[in-house]
Amino acid sequence: MKDSATCAKRLLRCDRFFPFALFVLILLASLSQATPSSPKIATQSTDSFTWIDLSGLANSLNLPTHWDPSIRRLQLGTGENSVSWSIGIPWAGTPQGAKPLEGTPRLSQGTWWVPLGSSLQILGEHLGSTLVWNSKSQQVTRRFRTDLTSMRIISKGETDLLEIALARKVAYESTFHPPNLILRLNDAHADTNLTSALKASRYIKHVTMSQDSQSVQIQMQLTQAVDAAEVVELDSGRTLKVQVQNSNNPVEEEATIPTPRQPQRKLRTVVIDPGHGGKDPGALGKDLMEKDVVLTVGRKIRDRLRRAGFIVRMTREDDSFVELQDRPSLASKWKGDLFISLHCNAVDGEERKKKTDGFHVYILREAESEEDKAIARRENKAAELSAKKTKSEITPLEWILLENQLNAFTKESERFAEFLINDYDGGSIRKMGSGAGQAGFMVLVGAFMPAVLVELGFITHPDDSHYMASERGQDDMADRITKGVIQFRDSEE
Repeated sequence: MKDSATCAKRLLRCDRFFPFALFVLILLASLSQATPSSPKIATQSTDSFTWIDLSGLANSLNLPTHWDPSIRRLQLGTGENSVSWSIGIPWAGTPQGAKPLEGTPRLSQGTWWVPLGSSLQILGEHLGSTLVWNSKSQQVTRRFRTDLTSMRIISKGETDLLEIALARKVAYESTFHPPNLILRLNDAHADTNLTSALKASRYIKHVTMSQDSQSVQIQMQLTQAVDAAEVVELDSGRTLKVQVQNSNNPVEEEATIPTPRQPQRKLRTVVIDPGHGGKDPGALGKDLMEKDVVLTVGRKIRDRLRRAGFIVRMTREDDSFVELQDRPSLASKWKGDLFISLHCNAVDGEERKKKTDGFHVYILREAESEEDKAIARRENKAAELSAKKTKSEITPLEWILLENQLNAFTKESERFAEFLINDYDGGSIRKMGSGAGQAGFMVLVGAFMPAVLVELGFITHPDDSHYMASERGQDDMADRITKGVIQFRDSEE
């Protein structure tokens, strides 16, 4: 009798929960039907490689897109933190510069087709992850990588540094509330165990790191003596140094600008910088782009100078984009003795285009005229295509910081500009005004050597443009500039 009562109670309990269990099963079944699986991404195959639907790829990664019909460009992401593909251009634009594609993007019946392999690699590097393509499921899997590669604490006098090495440049923000400093690395991923090996220093007591879905947060617990903190960005954003110190014991801050070399008597290495390139066409003329003219003329100067016994390096040898701030850094890295940046001038307005022509040679100095300031602003706009946003014009405070460089090399730059103007003059492109000028060109900042920027002519002027597009004109310009370099070398020696 007791066993029967127990069985009855169990059955009663089952009956009581059966409707609820049935409801749960039905709900789960409906949810599984209502929740779609990740959408497939369309692809096409050719004889050499596979193409992928760029819009479908963006949707699968939840990336916003922006279509600019004026330049036929599709951008994934927003603002500085974006990657772009352009119709007919086999390069992808990233904050780190232009990256080559194995094929040229095309638009067909409303679908953007881009090369699958290189596009996934470029976009993955930008997102700080590895994008893996599954041909069976027609889907992309995102595998996160480690952006933060190493950390160490360094003591220098009265300053302690937390040095952070990164695999790529990331956006960051810092907050200092003594005795704590918080550094947030946006859209980054890291191994939080890296901090376990850090040892306390005079001012840094403890460092911890946490990871969430969108950022890495580094928290530094400092001593009460610390009343000054600063984050310094080096190596094109791949190194961050968090400097903390007691301002009652000040020390010189770590230099972020290399110490200028003293002028040398011997001129052996010439660095040619063809302006713009890649995603930055520069000034536009009738069927002519500045980036093409200066590259061709730059190559001709290179070949002539090499035959004359010079060592010649070029900041770009092809149609690639080199960040504006990196060009003078390369020249200093290569221990150049002379830096020549080649450009073409331009104006707006149909009437001005017909009347404004001529060549001009600039050195790095504060601009004397509004016209020279405007030209510098136009050339400096190239920096806005990179991750390193910069002012369009150098400020008076920045001139103070550049004083050592100017004092060391201005006289030599002026003398070279004089040789260059005298030899360039007499060609089919006439001298514009005095032929000499000074302005705040960012491309000359950091070139610790005599340096000039040459505006070969006005690409918007019919005669100048025709001459610069012709092989005869390009040879003549290269001959005249080469002669100026040789005369400057001979005068130095």
